[in-house]
Amino acid sequence: ISGKYLVVGEGLHFTNNARVFCLDIEQSEKKQVGVKLWSYATRSHVESSPCIANDKVYVGAGADGFYCFALQPDKNGNAQVLWHLDGKDYPDCESSPIAYEGRVYFCLGIDGQAIVCVDENTGKEIWKIKTPYPVFGSPSISNNKLFVGMGYGDIVNDVETLARNLQLKLAKEGKSQEEIRQAIKHLKPVGEIWCIDIKTHTVLWKFSVGDTVLGAVVVDGDYLYFGCRDRHVYCITTEGKLVKKWDAKSPITNSVAVGTKNVYVVTESGHIFGLEKKSLSPVWDVALNSRVISSPAVARGHLYVGTADKGLLCVGQPGGEVKKQIWSGYLGGPGKSGWTDGSLLPMRGEYAWSYSDSSLIHTPPVYLKGAFYIGVNNGESFGLAKLKYDEKTNSIPTIEWFVKSKNQLFISPAAKEDTVFFVDGIIGDKNRALHCVDQKTGKELWKYDVSTGSGEFVISDDKLFITDTSDGLTCLDIGIKDQKREIWKVNTGTLTGVPAFTKDILIAVAGLPQKVVVLDINTGITLWKRPISCKATTGPLFIKGMIWIGDVEGIKSYDILNGDVCYSIKCGRVTMPLVVNNSNIIACVNADKEIILIDAEVGKEIDHISEQRVEGDFPPMLMDSMVLYIAKESIISYDLKSRKSEQWAKIRSSWPGNILTPMIMVNSHIFFATDKEGFICMRPKIK
Repeated sequence: ISGKYLVVGEGLHFTNNARVFCLDIEQSEKKQVGVKLWSYATRSHVESSPCIANDKVYVGAGADGFYCFALQPDKNGNAQVLWHLDGKDYPDCESSPIAYEGRVYFCLGIDGQAIVCVDENTGKEIWKIKTPYPVFGSPSISNNKLFVGMGYGDIVNDVETLARNLQLKLAKEGKSQEEIRQAIKHLKPVGEIWCIDIKTHTVLWKFSVGDTVLGAVVVDGDYLYFGCRDRHVYCITTEGKLVKKWDAKSPITNSVAVGTKNVYVVTESGHIFGLEKKSLSPVWDVALNSRVISSPAVARGHLYVGTADKGLLCVGQPGGEVKKQIWSGYLGGPGKSGWTDGSLLPMRGEYAWSYSDSSLIHTPPVYLKGAFYIGVNNGESFGLAKLKYDEKTNSIPTIEWFVKSKNQLFISPAAKEDTVFFVDGIIGDKNRALHCVDQKTGKELWKYDVSTGSGEFVISDDKLFITDTSDGLTCLDIGIKDQKREIWKVNTGTLTGVPAFTKDILIAVAGLPQKVVVLDINTGITLWKRPISCKATTGPLFIKGMIWIGDVEGIKSYDILNGDVCYSIKCGRVTMPLVVNNSNIIACVNADKEIILIDAEVGKEIDHISEQRVEGDFPPMLMDSMVLYIAKESIISYDLKSRKSEQWAKIRSSWPGNILTPMIMVNSHIFFATDKEGFICMRPKIK
């Protein structure tokens, strides 16, 4: 990309007429369709990424050699070839060239095996250095030094596969065993980084690694970073001395990305790691559950990477102060659907393990910092259990503590990094209470009476909001873990669902007749309230200045400033809590067990999932591109883009049993409880 121009090639390795395209980005964005300025058909594949410099485009075209185009088309809109180096002399340039101080540098792979420097205006060769291996890595230049990686093997095939394929080919051609042995004896796992003085075109040093280097060598001051097919990330000095290497446990066939503090690497198996630059110690990781050959790019606090199965992904968010983790309540809090860590849904799921002690589990699972919190009811002993869980091994969790209660647990717990909260019993039970326990030890710190209220509650970083009475709402200070303090208590009338909140306000549906009530979050003072004309069936969501509420007719949005109805979507009685994803798509379930998807920004229904109906009383898990929900005898995944449903996993009532809780996702694994197996984990199914 340069200015308004985007240049890209096409074609797989065996394509013999791949084209180079130049698009106008500005016009493409205005028209929402690609606007082509010019294209050119080569006689091979274009796996090289183009380089744009000084109004010229430089790109390799496989067996067709190397091209230089004018960035602008001619007066008839055709590509202008300024010069072309024939593939007979310069075969298999598959890496990205670079232009620097009037010269262009590129590398040659199979049959070429060289690093080449040519004049940027004429294409005349200035120097060419032969190499012992194919050079698929892209060159980098710093302080008049060129750094590049090489070795046997490519993105698709490791060297062992190349040797085996060549052996079969020669055998079919009738070659003798000795001829075959001689032909393949050089094909061994080997790789090197070379440093070349671009002024004298002499090789200054070589650094050997265990396999081929297919990505670029990234220069960061006095250090070089690169990934290798030998499964390691390397940091070496610009003088060729090893500083550190780190085992990624999977081949790396692309370039790493280097940020201010971290190095980012994506493995072939689809795992992203953020490594601290000096120590190469992992600071975070994300499982993509998709094969990756794309190199990552880092910009504005986000990492972008292309995948084989999931398309283009954006991972991360702008840095800053690390926010403390919190699980606010049911499925993560108002509007959440159990998808809280942003991990990707695998194509299929399969049974991994179950944790059961003959107890029934009715509370939705809560997960925070390596531990699940679940309500356990075994007929005689009731309470909350903390299960320690290792995301890396996905082994069966172990119980760390158990807190007994007077009554059974049905309401979702909530958790902060230092404290966990739960309510026991239902309306009518005696001695009901809100319990606050220490996250590490399970010691009860305090409790609060909720005998006459529903006990539904939700938490923020420093406040807890609970329906502790039949007609009101109370706010407790939970900023200090071993102290309870009532901040305010408001008589709102009976609440429908749980309230939603922002930093400044709390929104509730309350009273008979029902009203939308907006309170100041710090004082409990009513800012405004407005009657609802249609009976509400859910608590509120707050999305971009609008309050969304499910009712007996469908779903409506109300203006936060005055309570006026903004949008009304009639989809039938809404029967489950509303959930929303990062794109402000709302999912609701109607009385016919259909899932309705609504774009909250324009107030329109955009999809209707009815082929396989929802089973049970749990809302779907709504991700940015997928929906996962419980149907009859199965769990169904629905692709929001293709609008296709597939069976994600088979769940029979005979085994593992009837599902008792909604699902949550942790590191691409799905968790829920059944009546026969207790607490269950479903892992990604390997094809």
